[in-house]
Amino acid sequence: MQLAKVHFDRPEIDRTKLREILLDSIPEGIIRWNSNLRTIDQERSLHFAHGIEKDFDLVVGADGGWSKIRDILTPVKPFHSGIGGVDIKINDIDTKHPELSKRVGRGSVSSKRFIQGCATII
Repeated sequence: MQLAKVHFDRPEIDRTKLREILLDSIPEGIIRWNSNLRTIDQERSLHFAHGIEKDFDLVVGADGGWSKIRDILTPVKPFHSGIGGVDIKINDIDTKHPELSKRVGRGSVSSKRFIQGCATII
């Protein structure tokens, strides 16, 4: 089995922590919340529903894979890889679902579906 190479040139950070770091470093009133960005052009002008904005130091596109900012950074379009995930939290599992609690223990359960009609639960 060949292991994937680890790339250290693309650091990762928790989104919540990044948001906290950015917000703590910017004076109040600088950020324009709830603005509807329609496009960004090659001159880096931001076209909002309320007008055009220019002359800024930082733009954070935090609206997912189809972000308007993405187009200015890369020509690569997002695509569905065919892999999806679901995170389920069950409150009071020991009382409500003791059989599942016993199976999970103090760890976690992973379920994979590789073949139609067949699921593997580890």
